[in-house]
Amino acid sequence: MSNKICFIILSHSSYTDIWELLIKSYKEKLTDNIKNIDFYITSDSDVSRKDKALLNENHFNLLLYKKDISWSDALIEIVSKNELNNYNQMLFSFDDLIITKFSEIKFEQAINEMVSNNYKYLKIYNSSHVNIWGKLFNLIKKDPLYEISKLDSYRGNLVFSCWNTTFFKNILNNKELTNLSPWQFEQQINKFIDNDNGYKCVFSNVLEYENVIIKGKVHEKALRKSENITQVNYDMNNREFMSNKETLIYTMKLYIFKVFRQIIPHRLFLF
Repeated sequence: MSNKICFIILSHSSYTDIWELLIKSYKEKLTDNIKNIDFYITSDSDVSRKDKALLNENHFNLLLYKKDISWSDALIEIVSKNELNNYNQMLFSFDDLIITKFSEIKFEQAINEMVSNNYKYLKIYNSSHVNIWGKLFNLIKKDPLYEISKLDSYRGNLVFSCWNTTFFKNILNNKELTNLSPWQFEQQINKFIDNDNGYKCVFSNVLEYENVIIKGKVHEKALRKSENITQVNYDMNNREFMSNKETLIYTMKLYIFKVFRQIIPHRLFLF
């Protein structure tokens, strides 16, 4: 691929404790294998020498944003930086999502489809955008990518999403997207996406990941799997493990959400 793409991991100085685990998962699965993408991670303050060395050794660049601003304002500031002006597409993820599997072949196929057809948006992780009916229908159609329903309230979700840079910058110009938390941003952004086609999702995930930190606490099972894959021993610092009750509730909610997303019309997911 000759197209210029940047991969931006949205982070904060309070999450640098997870960076080694995170960065090593990218080194193992992406940065050592894909040479035509530039990798960035964000923070609201400069980092230690140790963290700078970690980034340099693993081909990551640091992007800084102002302290004490909202999550969405930090995103807007990052996307508008001059360092990113030459990229045709921007791919996003979050600092607590540790990559456990990655298919270079699926990735290149999906990105090439996006670039050659000038799509606006591409999810390289399904997130249940494609439900069971879409998968069955595609056994006949055999489309390389799925057109996300205009009625899907999660269209515009940032997790492992790739955006046409010009298109995304135009969306972020909407004043209603300022001063928002991540959850509020996810709920609002779909309101500013047009009703045209060009919002795609893979049928088969390009990657798999573990969500290691949830609401500031560590999901122990996700951590142990991530440590095993990256061979990094995570220093808990001042974080706590999720309790058994918290883990059970989280797992049940996630399972129910995924099941419902497979069988219930996506227009109903307004929560």
